[in-house]
Amino acid sequence: MNKKDSLGYSICTTARKIHRCLTARFEQYDITPEQWVILRAVFDNEGISQKKLAELVGKDPNNVKVLVDKLVKKALLVRQTNPEDKRAFSLFVMPNGRVLNYKIQMENEHLLDYLAEGLSGRELNRFLQTLAKINETVDADEARLAAEAKQAAEAAAAEKKSAKKAK
Repeated sequence: MNKKDSLGYSICTTARKIHRCLTARFEQYDITPEQWVILRAVFDNEGISQKKLAELVGKDPNNVKVLVDKLVKKALLVRQTNPEDKRAFSLFVMPNGRVLNYKIQMENEHLLDYLAEGLSGRELNRFLQTLAKINETVDADEARLAAEAKQAAEAAAAEKKSAKKAK
């Protein structure tokens, strides 16, 4: 099997094409697909902290901060001090962010309808089930790799500590 026939290659290539389509459709609204993911997640989880938002969307906290900063600058989101933790901020969608989220959701649904044209309901369900299984496998592999990295770091720290005692 060559790389063009591989599962990973096919998924990545298709994802990039869909991303380009979304980017083109969202351009008229001055928002990127990445920004919309953040806007949508806050819309669905009003009052969420940036830290929890990063976990929810599976992105690096620093990247989420940059995306949130851009959405705040565009007056689509607002940060408010968390009353329970003055060091943390809670995120809320501004009224024009709500309107934009609705418009972008419609664009997204139109694209998804277009992408599903020619697929039967059964084919689409099977495809979604297959993607869900692949996601579960990827999640399990990420968890395994994280656990291995943690064990390796702990072993290195223990080795370093014992080396210091030996001196």
